[in-house]
Amino acid sequence: MLQAGVYASLSYLIWGLGAAAGGWFGDSLIRRGWSETRVRKWVVTASFAAGLLLIPAIRATSATSAMLLAGSSLVGLSSANALVILQDCASLGEVRAWAGVGNFVGNLGGVVSPLVTGMLISRTGAYFPGFALAPLVLIAGVLPYWLIVGDLKPKGEVT
Repeated sequence: MLQAGVYASLSYLIWGLGAAAGGWFGDSLIRRGWSETRVRKWVVTASFAAGLLLIPAIRATSATSAMLLAGSSLVGLSSANALVILQDCASLGEVRAWAGVGNFVGNLGGVVSPLVTGMLISRTGAYFPGFALAPLVLIAGVLPYWLIVGDLKPKGEVT
Protein backbone atom coordinates (compact mmCIF):
# COMPACT_ATOMS: atom_id res chain seq x y z
CA MET A 1 0.00 0.00 0.00
CA LEU A 2 2.85 2.36 0.87
CA GLN A 3 4.60 1.62 -2.43
CA ALA A 4 1.39 2.39 -4.35
CA GLY A 5 1.13 5.72 -2.51
CA VAL A 6 4.72 6.59 -3.34
CA TYR A 7 4.20 5.78 -7.03
CA ALA A 8 0.96 7.78 -7.12
CA SER A 9 2.61 10.81 -5.51
CA LEU A 10 5.64 10.60 -7.83
CA SER A 11 3.47 11.28 -10.87
CA TYR A 12 2.28 14.55 -9.30
CA LEU A 13 5.82 15.48 -8.30
CA ILE A 14 7.07 14.84 -11.84
CA TRP A 15 4.16 16.85 -13.27
CA GLY A 16 4.86 19.78 -10.95
CA LEU A 17 8.60 19.78 -11.63
CA GLY A 18 7.86 19.48 -15.35
CA ALA A 19 5.52 22.48 -15.22
CA ALA A 20 8.21 24.63 -13.64
CA ALA A 21 10.92 23.32 -15.97
CA GLY A 22 8.77 23.80 -19.08
CA GLY A 23 7.96 27.39 -18.12
CA TRP A 24 11.60 28.16 -17.35
CA PHE A 25 12.78 26.54 -20.60
CA GLY A 26 10.24 28.42 -22.74
CA ASP A 27 10.97 31.74 -21.07
CA SER A 28 14.73 31.29 -21.41
CA LEU A 29 14.46 30.62 -25.15
CA ILE A 30 12.22 33.67 -25.61
CA ARG A 31 14.66 35.86 -23.66
CA ARG A 32 17.35 34.69 -26.12
CA GLY A 33 15.28 36.06 -29.00
CA TRP A 34 13.34 33.00 -30.15
CA SER A 35 9.77 33.51 -31.38
CA GLU A 36 7.32 33.31 -28.47
CA THR A 37 4.68 31.72 -30.68
CA ARG A 38 6.98 28.95 -31.89
CA VAL A 39 8.57 28.29 -28.49
CA ARG A 40 5.25 27.99 -26.64
CA LYS A 41 3.68 25.79 -29.30
CA TRP A 42 6.75 23.54 -29.64
CA VAL A 43 7.13 23.03 -25.89
CA VAL A 44 3.47 21.98 -25.69
CA THR A 45 3.88 19.75 -28.75
CA ALA A 46 7.04 18.05 -27.46
CA SER A 47 5.58 17.45 -24.01
CA PHE A 48 2.36 16.00 -25.43
CA ALA A 49 4.35 13.81 -27.84
CA ALA A 50 6.36 12.50 -24.87
CA GLY A 51 3.06 11.01 -23.74
CA LEU A 52 3.75 8.26 -26.28
CA LEU A 53 5.97 6.75 -23.57
CA LEU A 54 2.76 5.61 -21.90
CA ILE A 55 2.41 2.88 -24.56
CA PRO A 56 5.52 0.91 -23.52
CA ALA A 57 4.68 1.56 -19.86
CA ILE A 58 1.83 -0.97 -20.06
CA ARG A 59 4.30 -3.64 -21.26
CA ALA A 60 6.79 -2.96 -18.46
CA THR A 61 7.74 -5.97 -16.37
CA SER A 62 8.08 -4.14 -13.05
CA ALA A 63 6.26 -1.35 -11.28
CA THR A 64 9.47 0.70 -11.18
CA SER A 65 10.08 0.52 -14.92
CA ALA A 66 6.41 1.27 -15.62
CA MET A 67 6.61 4.33 -13.37
CA LEU A 68 9.80 5.51 -15.05
CA LEU A 69 8.18 5.29 -18.47
CA ALA A 70 4.92 6.87 -17.35
CA GLY A 71 6.71 9.53 -15.32
CA SER A 72 9.07 10.23 -18.16
CA SER A 73 6.15 11.31 -20.31
CA LEU A 74 6.63 14.76 -18.76
CA VAL A 75 3.35 16.09 -20.05
CA GLY A 76 3.58 18.59 -17.20
CA LEU A 77 6.16 20.49 -19.26
CA SER A 78 3.24 21.90 -21.24
CA SER A 79 1.36 23.43 -18.27
CA ALA A 80 3.04 26.80 -17.90
CA ASN A 81 3.30 27.34 -21.66
CA ALA A 82 -0.34 26.39 -22.23
CA LEU A 83 -1.38 28.93 -19.58
CA VAL A 84 0.67 31.66 -21.25
CA ILE A 85 -0.89 30.81 -24.62
CA LEU A 86 -4.32 31.15 -23.02
CA GLN A 87 -3.40 34.51 -21.47
CA ASP A 88 -2.06 35.82 -24.77
CA CYS A 89 -5.19 34.74 -26.67
CA ALA A 90 -7.78 36.06 -24.21
CA SER A 91 -8.87 39.68 -24.22
CA LEU A 92 -8.01 41.79 -21.20
CA GLY A 93 -10.60 41.16 -18.54
CA GLU A 94 -11.52 37.74 -19.97
CA VAL A 95 -8.47 35.73 -18.90
CA ARG A 96 -10.28 34.32 -15.84
CA ALA A 97 -13.22 33.12 -17.92
CA TRP A 98 -10.93 31.59 -20.56
CA ALA A 99 -8.88 29.88 -17.85
CA GLY A 100 -12.04 28.53 -16.23
CA VAL A 101 -13.39 27.14 -19.48
CA GLY A 102 -9.96 25.77 -20.38
CA ASN A 103 -9.66 24.01 -17.03
CA PHE A 104 -13.20 22.67 -17.30
CA VAL A 105 -12.61 21.23 -20.76
CA GLY A 106 -9.19 19.93 -19.75
CA ASN A 107 -10.66 18.16 -16.73
CA LEU A 108 -13.37 16.50 -18.80
CA GLY A 109 -10.67 13.98 -19.67
CA GLY A 110 -10.54 13.01 -16.01
CA VAL A 111 -14.28 12.40 -16.10
CA VAL A 112 -14.46 10.61 -19.45
CA SER A 113 -11.23 8.58 -19.38
CA PRO A 114 -12.26 6.13 -16.61
CA LEU A 115 -15.51 5.47 -18.46
CA VAL A 116 -13.77 4.93 -21.80
CA THR A 117 -11.03 2.83 -20.18
CA GLY A 118 -13.63 0.67 -18.44
CA MET A 119 -15.50 0.14 -21.71
CA LEU A 120 -12.26 -0.75 -23.51
CA ILE A 121 -11.28 -3.22 -20.78
CA SER A 122 -14.71 -4.83 -20.80
CA ARG A 123 -14.68 -5.22 -24.60
CA THR A 124 -11.04 -6.29 -25.04
CA GLY A 125 -10.15 -7.80 -21.66
CA ALA A 126 -6.88 -5.84 -21.72
CA TYR A 127 -5.49 -2.54 -20.43
CA PHE A 128 -3.35 -1.88 -23.49
CA PRO A 129 -6.06 -0.14 -25.60
CA GLY A 130 -6.61 2.45 -22.86
CA PHE A 131 -2.90 3.09 -22.52
CA ALA A 132 -2.58 3.36 -26.31
CA LEU A 133 -5.56 5.72 -26.61
CA ALA A 134 -4.30 8.22 -23.99
CA PRO A 135 -1.20 9.38 -25.94
CA LEU A 136 -3.19 9.48 -29.17
CA VAL A 137 -5.62 11.89 -27.49
CA LEU A 138 -2.63 13.96 -26.36
CA ILE A 139 -1.27 14.09 -29.91
CA ALA A 140 -4.70 15.12 -31.22
CA GLY A 141 -4.78 17.80 -28.50
CA VAL A 142 -1.79 19.51 -30.10
CA LEU A 143 -3.65 20.22 -33.34
CA PRO A 144 -5.67 23.21 -32.05
CA TYR A 145 -2.47 24.90 -30.92
CA TRP A 146 -1.17 24.81 -34.49
CA LEU A 147 -4.41 25.13 -36.46
CA ILE A 148 -6.39 27.63 -34.37
CA VAL A 149 -3.97 29.63 -32.20
CA GLY A 150 -2.31 32.39 -34.20
CA ASP A 151 0.67 34.55 -33.31
CA LEU A 152 1.03 35.19 -29.61
CA LYS A 153 1.26 38.81 -28.53
CA PRO A 154 1.38 39.55 -24.81
CA LYS A 155 -1.13 42.21 -23.78
CA GLY A 156 1.56 44.74 -22.87
CA GLU A 157 3.21 44.48 -26.28
CA VAL A 158 2.82 47.30 -28.79
CA THR A 159 1.69 46.08 -32.21
